[in-house]
Amino acid sequence: MASIYRDNSRNGYRVAVCVRGVRRALWLGKITPSGAKIVAGHLDRLKLAAETNTPPPADALQWAAGADLRIRRQLSRWGLVAAIPVDTVPRTLGLFCDRYASDLAGAVSTRKRWANVRRHLVQHWLEQTPLSTITAGDAQRVARLLRQQFKPSHAAKLVGDFRQLFSAAIKYRLITENPFSDCNTRGQHDRSRETYIDSPTVDRLIAKADPYYAALIALARYAGLRVPSEPLAMHWHHVDWAAGTITIVSPKTGLRIVPMVPACRPHLERLFELATEGQQHVFNRARSSAATTWRDQLLTIAARAGQQPWPKLWQNLRASCRTDLESLVPDFVANAWLGHSSRTAARHYHRITPAHFAACGVISSECGVARGVTSPIATDSTR
Repeated sequence: MASIYRDNSRNGYRVAVCVRGVRRALWLGKITPSGAKIVAGHLDRLKLAAETNTPPPADALQWAAGADLRIRRQLSRWGLVAAIPVDTVPRTLGLFCDRYASDLAGAVSTRKRWANVRRHLVQHWLEQTPLSTITAGDAQRVARLLRQQFKPSHAAKLVGDFRQLFSAAIKYRLITENPFSDCNTRGQHDRSRETYIDSPTVDRLIAKADPYYAALIALARYAGLRVPSEPLAMHWHHVDWAAGTITIVSPKTGLRIVPMVPACRPHLERLFELATEGQQHVFNRARSSAATTWRDQLLTIAARAGQQPWPKLWQNLRASCRTDLESLVPDFVANAWLGHSSRTAARHYHRITPAHFAACGVISSECGVARGVTSPIATDSTR
């Protein structure tokens, strides 16, 4: 029967068990006596199952599967649990970042994002650096350097990505604490690159584009598609002409159904007429380099239309679509059609339009503010 005893030299508990006539001792660390007794009970059940060649109880297996990697390897060496594959999860910074990025199911932009995260990490630590050697002090130092090098919003985003990566390492039981847990990730959101693209501007662009890019621009602006990932996933069977809907297969958020608005339908119909027999993809040009090629083409179309290009070309078209939907449909409907939450929309998609300023002018003159009359809104002293 397993027994527990306190190791005063290390200020913690050990549990001893005799496995096939050999005494084994397992270091548990700083654990309560009741917790050590629970571990001793699990070891007794694992030992009995191993010596009688019977299946271990489910609770003991569940404990062993969730135990620290060091403990699981000891149990494996003693023959109490199945052997653990060596290096199932890489323990060095570069390899773990590669593994984590490859496990993420997402669009091309997601893979690019984590490639950028990896690049920044290996600028501060070597690729071969063990995750367990990175301390909270190291993390604070790197966070300060990032705030010196980049805008607060970008620095905060990078620190947030670092924190996410090390949180995943904790779940893999490679480390016990997240060194970035105390780092501030509340950077000021950069509004300088947010622009509202009105319909007349989009119509000028579409007039200068061929049917392929006219449909792409229309879907980004009037249906709110994420470019390039969502158009790349579109097949012709996703377009329901009779119902007037389009099924969007988003690598980021899954399936959603959006209306085929009148501003998009004629462009899709023209593209369908030009499609070759047996063509499955709606957008079949430059598929391997869509992120750069489609952006370059939009810049060319803007120059042809005499339009000064705006920041975040495709993202601001999608955000302008969300802004228009705010006044047309309930919030939950706009969320369902564009595939994000109200919180995300408020942070990244809402845009201030000229109509908002015009409406404010109308309200001000009606209230008398424009003529110098006191606003009818009650002050604290008059309530």
